[in-house]
Amino acid sequence: MVYDQKSEEQDFAEIEKLGKKLSEACEAAVLGAALHDDDVLYLWLFQSGKQMDFYNSLPEYFDPNAEPGPPEGGDSRLLCEAFGAARKKKRVEKLLRANLLDDELPEIPGELGRHQEQIKELGMPPFAAAVTYSSVEGNCLPKEFGNIKFARVGR
Repeated sequence: MVYDQKSEEQDFAEIEKLGKKLSEACEAAVLGAALHDDDVLYLWLFQSGKQMDFYNSLPEYFDPNAEPGPPEGGDSRLLCEAFGAARKKKRVEKLLRANLLDDELPEIPGELGRHQEQIKELGMPPFAAAVTYSSVEGNCLPKEFGNIKFARVGR
């Protein structure tokens, strides 16, 4: 997991730059994520230094005249293949497509919940969601992550 200060500001260009660099340097798939006020979830998939996919759970969010519509992007096949979760494709697809505003998945209360469920299905640890650069830096972590050791790299 990488918690980057610039990425926390929801600078998409910075998230894309870092995701491409990490996926190339680590020779591994990288999932970038940004959560806006528990209202919109953005996901990026990077492989071999390239952006392979982008997901926006509520594209009309910032348009005051638009009616909420379905999520855009997000390829469950690519995501599941990238993280070795091929058997989870159906559930990942359902999570990507669900309109949470219409209560299509009542067990998921918001976009943070969607993110937590997605990472669980893709086999990632729980602290891949709900933890940010600021929460690590300020030692303000949820109780369940209190025993995890984080290391600072870079400056």
